Amino acid sequence: MKQTIRVLMLEGKDAGEGWSAQCLEYDVAMQAKTMTDLIYEVNRVLIGNMIVSKELGLKPFASLKRAPPVYWQLFDQAKTTVCREPIPFGGEINADSSEVVVKVAELQCQPA
Repeated sequence: MKQTIRVLMLEGKDAGEGWSAQCLEYDVAMQAKTMTDLIYEVNRVLIGNMIVSKELGLKPFASLKRAPPVYWQLFDQAKTTVCREPIPFGGEINADSSEVVVKVAELQCQPA
């Protein structure tokens, strides 16, 4: 069964504040100066968790809860899909393949 990991990206409300990402299935957040750097961070954090979990004999993300409902709502309202791609090494880490779906929400301000 394919696992989909949805990620919401939010741009800072003021110039130079950078970008934030929030995973939905697992309450994990990342930050970076640019959207490109943020996509790299998302993959680095997700793959890193999968590799460490495999080495420890654990299921990836097993101890993490889902993101708060506000992020799910923002994701559903987002109109821009940035990328939809398989996670590299997915087959080696987990018998099931995984994909990451990234959307950008256009907001006047971010949730607190």
